[in-house]
Amino acid sequence: MKFDKSDENQSQFMQALVPMVDLFAVLAIVFMIYSNDEVTAHKVESNEKIQAIVAEVEQARKKLKEFDEAEKARQKRIKLLAKKATKSLEEIKAEREEKAQEILARFTDMLKSQETESSKEYEQILAKIEVEAEKELEKEKQVLEKKKQQELEKTKAELESDLEAKKSELAKKQAERLKEVKSEFDKVLSSTEKILAKQQDALAESEQERLNALKAKQEAEREKQRQLAIAKLEQQVKEQELKEQARQEAERVKREKELALAKAEQERREALAQQQAELEKQRHQEVAKTTQELKEQARQEAERVRKEKEQALARAEQERLEALAQQQAELEQQRQLEVAKTAQELKEQARQEAERVKKEKELALAKAEQERIEALAQQQAELEKQRQEELAKTEQALKEQAQQEAEKLKKEKEAALAKAEQDRLDALAKAEQDRLDALAQKEAELEQQRQEALAKTAQALKEQAEREAEKLKKEKEAALAKAEQDRLDALAKAEQDRRDALAKAEQDRLNALAKQQAELEKAKAEALQAKEQELDEQKKKLAEVEEELGPHVKALEAKKKIVEELKENFKNFDDSAVKIDSKTGKVKLHFQESYFARGSFKLSDDMMDFLKIVIPKYAKAIYGNQDAAAHVESLKISGMASPVYRGVYIDVHDKSPASEKARRFNMVLSNKRAKALYDFIFDKEAMGDFEHRDKLKADMSIEALGFLHATPVKPELLGKPADCIEYDCKQEQATVLQFRLFSE
Repeated sequence: MKFDKSDENQSQFMQALVPMVDLFAVLAIVFMIYSNDEVTAHKVESNEKIQAIVAEVEQARKKLKEFDEAEKARQKRIKLLAKKATKSLEEIKAEREEKAQEILARFTDMLKSQETESSKEYEQILAKIEVEAEKELEKEKQVLEKKKQQELEKTKAELESDLEAKKSELAKKQAERLKEVKSEFDKVLSSTEKILAKQQDALAESEQERLNALKAKQEAEREKQRQLAIAKLEQQVKEQELKEQARQEAERVKREKELALAKAEQERREALAQQQAELEKQRHQEVAKTTQELKEQARQEAERVRKEKEQALARAEQERLEALAQQQAELEQQRQLEVAKTAQELKEQARQEAERVKKEKELALAKAEQERIEALAQQQAELEKQRQEELAKTEQALKEQAQQEAEKLKKEKEAALAKAEQDRLDALAKAEQDRLDALAQKEAELEQQRQEALAKTAQALKEQAEREAEKLKKEKEAALAKAEQDRLDALAKAEQDRRDALAKAEQDRLNALAKQQAELEKAKAEALQAKEQELDEQKKKLAEVEEELGPHVKALEAKKKIVEELKENFKNFDDSAVKIDSKTGKVKLHFQESYFARGSFKLSDDMMDFLKIVIPKYAKAIYGNQDAAAHVESLKISGMASPVYRGVYIDVHDKSPASEKARRFNMVLSNKRAKALYDFIFDKEAMGDFEHRDKLKADMSIEALGFLHATPVKPELLGKPADCIEYDCKQEQATVLQFRLFSE
């Protein structure tokens, strides 16, 4: 029964090592995740590394399981050897301590190797991140090279917008992924601790059940043979008390160890979280500062280019003529279409790129989640299998031990009965009273010796248990302190390496940004120079066009001024008397019934009075503005007639001899009326003198139109008497005053 205590202590020690391995494995995984905030941007590689670490942890667990099985086999051999009394208690203790030291050394070496491998993997990840960052910068550089011919302001604004969107999206997904990973590992840690607690509870319950069964059997045997079973029962009670004391001491040491580990883990997590927050804050501040500087530079550059562009456009607008407005509008519309098309293409490219990145991340997350679930399921299955195997082994060991105890008790009982029977037969001849007295005296002596031996044994076992517990506590504390120091050193070194790598990556990023900024400045200067050259060419073309169209533009302005003067001078006349064409400047004087008699070219008094009012106003409108009058080449007075001949309507498109005769008649009549008007206008005695009379006479000529431009008569009215009711004859009977410019 003394070796059961060693077995239990060793088993508890091995059970204590299992959560330590799990804890350090989880710490290693958490360290790998939190060591670099850029690792989440490469989820596929990180998940592969995590799987490798999980595999290593599983291998470590298998090794510990093998060690545990070997230790159990060794304990079994120790039991057999102890039963045969071939080894002393001190030798067994020494061998057990040596094995414990060997296991602890192996465990320490395994932790060191895992930390070394984690550091190497961390350096490889950093190197890979740097290579990918360089590739990304090179890719952005090529994209900028392809796009530098496009318009600078909108391209830069869209690139900044896309950059901010990607940054915010990546930062958000990174934070979410960190939370998910942290939550998952917390769940794994808690589930592992629960499983271990359940296993310990199950083992404790099985141990208690075994003790209860043994105690019950011992009670039954004691009832049958009280004299022989009392000593054994008391010895078992004492050993149980010692075992309980040792177990309580081990549990107290274990609780202290768990509290120390939890406190150290909490402090480490808080330190890591604080360092991570400081690094993240510093990185965000630097990124925000760099982004703000780039935005400010872009804004200043855009403002400068905008001002230069506005100044150039203002000068061009001042120099641009009305005749080129339509052409400029078409050019502007074409440019806007091209810019809109370019912007749409850029937006589509950005959207496709964002969609591609999103799909890749979703696939990577799905794959990582599936692998994590499979790993957890496999781990759960292995833990369940291990627990079942341990329970089966424990149950089998308890059964075998119970059978052995029963067999031993049975043999002892049979031997005692046989001996008692033999003594009874041998002492039958003696006196019963002498036998009883001698037996009582002997029993008293044996009881006194047994009590003394039990007291000495209990004291020795208690002192030995205390020494072993103290020694084990010191060894565990030393091992934990050494492991914690090694872990802190490794963390400090990894943190320093990470900071150096981050500083180098940040410097490379700043250099790349500076190079990119220089290229942008160069591209901007080239684009600005090209824009200035384009503006200079446009100015030259505008100057050439202006030189070419200058006379025409001035003539158009002169015509516009003359038309405005005509409208101003004849604004008090009704359109039925005087009608002015705003585009051509023609003045149409409609004949009233009192102006000419039908078929006559003689002017009536009303017509003369009308001309005395109209012609001076017309002459003033033509020659009142000297600049506009300089562009007038000639004037013309044209006579118009209605399509009526001999009192009936005539077809203006008919080429028959009768229609030709009517056309010639009306043409002659129109010519005579125009000449009569011309003669009256320049008859100084009849018309009187007026301003610009001589200039008007020098430039004016006459023209006969007849009904050449008259509105066609409806077919149903042709050949019918012209009552001028259904057809407006007055509208066609008129005189037209028009001017012609040199440019026309």
